[in-house]
Amino acid sequence: MQRVKANLARVRQAAARWWQSRATTNSKSHPILISAVATCLITMTGTWLTDRYQTQAWIREQQFEIFKQNFEGGLSLVDDLAEHMGTRFVGLNRVIWAAERSSPDGIEAVWDEYYTSVTGWNAKLLRYKGQLNRFIGPEIAETFCSQDDYRINSAEGNPQSIHGLFLITQEDVKGLMECVQRRCDDGERLAALREASQSVELLGVVVEDFINTATARVYERAKASRRGGQEGA
Repeated sequence: MQRVKANLARVRQAAARWWQSRATTNSKSHPILISAVATCLITMTGTWLTDRYQTQAWIREQQFEIFKQNFEGGLSLVDDLAEHMGTRFVGLNRVIWAAERSSPDGIEAVWDEYYTSVTGWNAKLLRYKGQLNRFIGPEIAETFCSQDDYRINSAEGNPQSIHGLFLITQEDVKGLMECVQRRCDDGERLAALREASQSVELLGVVVEDFINTATARVYERAKASRRGGQEGA
């Protein structure tokens, strides 16, 4: 609004100078006519400037709302993913802890409880990937679930994303559970336990890195968006 007032003042000064020049160079010009023309010009210019700055203010407000929605949506998505990944991660560890007791009693119940989180994960998989692409970027979306990992073999394969790594790790833990259920010998059980534990440990490192990277990207996009909005204002 201060800029509008300043521009209107400059218009009034310009109109006054024009009026004075007309009065001195053309004595036949009617003062009332000159005053009316000047007033009309000032009014028109003032209206145009006011509309212009109101439009710019509205645009800036809309840009801020979009920025706010994207920023809050990105952080909320990362929090949701962190919670869901954490639930699966802890569930896999609970199966390992049950297997360490060398007793098949109750291990199947622990596995069934873990698999409830898998069902929820699979139901939200495409939604998560779409939201990651929207709020953070396609690179992070592919890191979460690559196109190749949709078809990865649960028994073998080279996972390229978080989803694929969860699947491979899950199979290692499932193998340990089945070993315990059939009362395998100590050597086989210890080998299965070591493989499952290493897989879960690696998964934990990758998941933590993914969450940290995704969070950092949300803030990076927010800063870039703010800079772009300020430059365009």
